[in-house]
Amino acid sequence: MKGCGTYTWFGYTRSFAERLRAIKDAGFDTVSTFWAKEMEGIDAPLLSQYEICESFGLYLEHAHLPYFGIDVLWGDDLKAKAFTDNCISLVKTAAEGNIRTLVMHTCEIESPDPSRYPLLLENMKRIAGCCAESGVRLAVENLGKTCPASDIIRDLSGNEYVGLCFDSGHNNAVRENDFSLLRDFKDRVFALHIHDNNGKEDQHFLPMSDDCTVNWKMFMEAINSTSFEGSLMLESSYPIDYSLYTGEDDLSVPDPDYPMEDYLRDAYEACMKIYAEGRS
Repeated sequence: MKGCGTYTWFGYTRSFAERLRAIKDAGFDTVSTFWAKEMEGIDAPLLSQYEICESFGLYLEHAHLPYFGIDVLWGDDLKAKAFTDNCISLVKTAAEGNIRTLVMHTCEIESPDPSRYPLLLENMKRIAGCCAESGVRLAVENLGKTCPASDIIRDLSGNEYVGLCFDSGHNNAVRENDFSLLRDFKDRVFALHIHDNNGKEDQHFLPMSDDCTVNWKMFMEAINSTSFEGSLMLESSYPIDYSLYTGEDDLSVPDPDYPMEDYLRDAYEACMKIYAEGRS
């Protein structure tokens, strides 16, 4: 592994350029964005994101495909086809935009209906096939207990472009400090989402925050046993008071009463502490 990264959305509603500048100034090397047309107003047009990040000295390591409404993929109707077709279109756009890894959920949180897994698999085969043709890796993210990241990766193991996005927070809320997923797919870890929680809820706190329980030494032992060569990508955000959220879009979330630069400094320090755990 090398370097520290963060998602470009971390709880502050500044312009894309302002956030990138602050991310770089805090010491980060890499970033990740959300690869969806509806997020362009928060970040930037999809095809310009890689070059904009590069202009700030940041490598856009991976991007996240849409997941709101993704449970329709467990079907074979027009909604399932439309969602699948949109993902395929976004894979092709990613290839054009120099994105080499896309993260994808297979459900919103839990499996909507396990008996419909074969339908999900067929839709995932189409998306994964496009990834292979486009040279874009598909990192399937672990979520709830019944959301089948492992099954999808195993069932599509013949496609070398399909692998795992290991999410430390989701893992901790489901199987606290059990890092067997990393060992099961040690040659297929394509991306990391790094955040912490109390072992019960998906809180997306900074690593080593108060009352958080991820054992980062154990994590480092596990990740260092894999072939992963990317960065520690934080998917943490400053805690948001959603009681103040207007529900219009993410830009309507009030800014935290804490300087963005201070939050990013703390985020970078947390990332470095994780690396230190691997050396202790």
